[in-house]
Amino acid sequence: SVIGDFNGWQPDRTPLRRARGAWSVDVPLPPGEYQYKFWVDGVLIRDKLSSSIIADGEGGYNAVLMIR
Repeated sequence: SVIGDFNGWQPDRTPLRRARGAWSVDVPLPPGEYQYKFWVDGVLIRDKLSSSIIADGEGGYNAVLMIR
């Protein structure tokens, strides 16, 4: 799943789907800045491909996505 401030950090709200060897999901979002992580087998994982990160307040980092 992808979790973030856009879905209340709830792991069951935005599950990823596997298609053609990649995991994805469409999430319609209005313009703004969104923090997120991936929920994989019960563990939070930061998106290592994101070039924008911010401290999560718990010693780790969230990825940041800007929608314009």
